[in-house]
Amino acid sequence: YTCDGNMKQCPPWGRCHAGKLLDCADGGSFSDMALFVPSGNGTVCVPSLEAMEYAQVVKDVLMDMTARQSCGTWEGSKDPEAAVLVQDQQVEVPYPQFSLDKVAERVKHALPVEKAGMISTEFMLWLRPVFDTNMVRFDTLSSEDDEVNVVGLGPGVSASALSLPFDCTLKIMLWEILGYFTQSAWVLATFFFKKGWFVVTNYPLYTMGAFVLWKLIALIRHKRKHRAKVRELFATVLPAVYDRLSECEDREGYAELFLRDDVGHELYPTNYRERQFLNDYVWPRVKLEIRADNRVLKFHKMTSGKNLEHWDFAIQSKRGWRKRKSLGTPSSTGRTDVKDGAVTLAPTMKREP
Repeated sequence: YTCDGNMKQCPPWGRCHAGKLLDCADGGSFSDMALFVPSGNGTVCVPSLEAMEYAQVVKDVLMDMTARQSCGTWEGSKDPEAAVLVQDQQVEVPYPQFSLDKVAERVKHALPVEKAGMISTEFMLWLRPVFDTNMVRFDTLSSEDDEVNVVGLGPGVSASALSLPFDCTLKIMLWEILGYFTQSAWVLATFFFKKGWFVVTNYPLYTMGAFVLWKLIALIRHKRKHRAKVRELFATVLPAVYDRLSECEDREGYAELFLRDDVGHELYPTNYRERQFLNDYVWPRVKLEIRADNRVLKFHKMTSGKNLEHWDFAIQSKRGWRKRKSLGTPSSTGRTDVKDGAVTLAPTMKREP
């Protein structure tokens, strides 16, 4: 009670008499070290300088352990007793929490030899009231266990306060950027899906019409691209066929089937798909062109047990083709590139009528 008869509550951890704070021995002592001492004006109990010094070391150790744990470089990160995430708590824990034994061991190594002897799990629990719960958090490993056995940084510690190595900071930053873009992509995909579903369900006829129009446009573009590719290959394959026919010295001719495969493998030695495209779409046009050319003799004969169509240049046409090629006149002497790393062949030759 005060002098005027009003009751004044004794401050936490203090012992009072006659309205005055006598001491702060209610917090107990550890090896003759007091946990709390009276303030300068003698009205409240404040942590002692020794207790604050030990508390700061514990906090620094937790900052270092948390930084190493975040980067995955702490040697005890794979030990379930060294670092555990408390998942059974209703309050979200932003940082990993560590066993008291491991923290006490780290604190002991961080202190001078003359001060490290008193560090133990019991000392950590005795020092607990000094810590701000927003900065250092003591907890239990599970909701079924009443014993305090883990400790870690509290939610009041900013992530920027952790001293992380540069490579770790870069990795975390990249993960955050990746997470941001992933989340943004998901939000955009969800937004467009909802809008699309709204349009489909509310305007089905317009949606069907737009879909059909889009398919028609895609089909037309595909046809144009297909025809352009056929024309490009035709302009390359036809001169190659005439070149091979002009190289036949005898009158045996060149089997049309073998000629097709020779040209196809020369253009695309490793790409079966492109060779098949040439056989299905380009070679029929080459056959029509050759069959309409009276300079090329067409006949059938048995080759390798098969009755195959053979082609052969007439003698005069064969000599004329070779001569124009040797003189460098517009013929198959030029070169043109073909995709797929194939051998390059000659461009289109304008044949005389």
